[in-house]
Amino acid sequence: MNIDDNSIFKKKDKVIERLGEELLLFDSSKGILFEVNESGKTIFIMLDGKHTVENIKDQLREEFEEVGEIDEDVSDFLNKLLELDIIEKLESCL
Repeated sequence: MNIDDNSIFKKKDKVIERLGEELLLFDSSKGILFEVNESGKTIFIMLDGKHTVENIKDQLREEFEEVGEIDEDVSDFLNKLLELDIIEKLESCL
């Protein structure tokens, strides 16, 4: 899926999340358990239907000294969550 900086996503209601040191996502309808690292946790928390992809990237830059290939990493992670049917794309802000 084409993910641009103005895209907005939200978590699907059927996903159960466990926050703490680690973030575990579980989709009981498919039996999928997905463990997320610290940067993925930051991304997932911001998938509330209000933050754009650009907002998420800015937050990652603030939280982590080394973010690597942030554009590619965020797109890859969002595409993986879309593939697992854990999130949905709402819109793109212009």
